[in-house]
Amino acid sequence: MIDDGVNPPVVSYSPGSVIISRMTEEAVRNHILGIEAIPPERLPFADFNNDGVLDIADLIALINR
Repeated sequence: MIDDGVNPPVVSYSPGSVIISRMTEEAVRNHILGIEAIPPERLPFADFNNDGVLDIADLIALINR
């Protein structure tokens, strides 16, 4: 169920699992700087410019969203 408190709640079922992943500026920055790695399964969510590489361009794309 998704409920934002404004619109009517929406319910949907799936045979598999659904993962909602929020990628923060801090997580992307720390990964790029080598402070803390983003787990491999979350890397696709951090490639904001969809070029297959996680770099400063993705951080800029995230900030400009």
